[in-house]
Amino acid sequence: MLALAASSTSASVSLKPGSSCSPAGATKTVKGLKYTCVKNGKKSTWGAAQLVSPTTTTTTTKTTTTTTTIPADSLSYKGTMIYGLNNGVLTRKADSGKYFETDSRSASAFSAIRQKAYSELNPTSADTSHPNVEFIYDIRPSFPAALVSHSKRELDAAAALWNSYFTTKIKVYVSLVTEQDREYIKSDQWLQQNLPGSFTRFEAKNERPFITGGGGFWETNSEWTGKIYLGTASYLDLAYINFEWPQVARHEFFHVVQDYAMFKNRRSRPSSQSEYNKLQPQHFREGGANAVSFITAFRNQGWSADAIDWLLCERRRNNQSWLPLNSTDNVIKMMIATEQSEPNQAFEMSYAIGAVMYEWLIATYGLDGFKKLLDQLATAPSFNVALQNSIGLTQTAFYEKSAPYVFSVFEATKP
Repeated sequence: MLALAASSTSASVSLKPGSSCSPAGATKTVKGLKYTCVKNGKKSTWGAAQLVSPTTTTTTTKTTTTTTTIPADSLSYKGTMIYGLNNGVLTRKADSGKYFETDSRSASAFSAIRQKAYSELNPTSADTSHPNVEFIYDIRPSFPAALVSHSKRELDAAAALWNSYFTTKIKVYVSLVTEQDREYIKSDQWLQQNLPGSFTRFEAKNERPFITGGGGFWETNSEWTGKIYLGTASYLDLAYINFEWPQVARHEFFHVVQDYAMFKNRRSRPSSQSEYNKLQPQHFREGGANAVSFITAFRNQGWSADAIDWLLCERRRNNQSWLPLNSTDNVIKMMIATEQSEPNQAFEMSYAIGAVMYEWLIATYGLDGFKKLLDQLATAPSFNVALQNSIGLTQTAFYEKSAPYVFSVFEATKP
């Protein structure tokens, strides 16, 4: 039995052609070689080995190739946002490196709230006349020539949008200055109070230059007038400038509107900043101005949306150690915190969170609702009362209702 077992094991491992086998016609494959039992006379022996061809299984998978075409005018707002001027009209540099005057996206690419706010603040009429607003310019020779026509064009458009809000004709004095005008501005207390710090930054040349601005409406020498200044670097290069510059002129004009609304009935000026913030919270003063300027200063819905998203992303990146923004509850906490201008993070974030808060308000209650809120500034004892009398919401309810939209935009624009 042991001998038979050994013989069987050996045969299964290796076969020799010519060795006996049974029955004739039987086959056996060993190590990739096929042997056939062949009858030779009265005996049957294993024939010569044949190489067995391997069995190949081919699986064919259908591949679908999707080709996405990126429009030549597309731009990532998280990258560089470079704008140019073509005969004083704004252009934008796409990721392709070319400048465009248009955006290929349709309105449906943006949220319903963003679409509605844009349509409310951008009437189809091209009329830029403003009979109730007279601009008086003081343009210094050092102010970049390329920006002069753009600044005038933007202020004309801003005045046209708000012209009917002024019940009487007003004058608005506009100063266009640079760091070369340090001595010149010393004769103007308001300019001297606000501009030297920016001039020092321009002279240092260690950051992108920018356009700084200020605006308001108050009494000087028994005359109520509007005042605006735009200050920048004399060496300005539009290819190397802070990315929010196109909207500054319209932002500052809206400060004239806010102050006109508040003091048109000659209301007493608040005695402290905290009292002022009770009537015009920081997020309304600066964020509300940003809502108006960012929605109107860019040539189309797409550019406007990208600029707002850039603003939120940039301010959040620079102040991310302050308050978290990972829920609607935290958004409401930031809304409350940005009622004040201190600490500095509250001041900085008021521009961003306020822009989206009042974008929501304009979309929900229309430009007329926004104007009703402005009207309340003349008499309401607080912003809370102004909201109730204009749109029917307490300040708390306004925060709660707008917070989901504000949170969604912050989530979509995380740095």
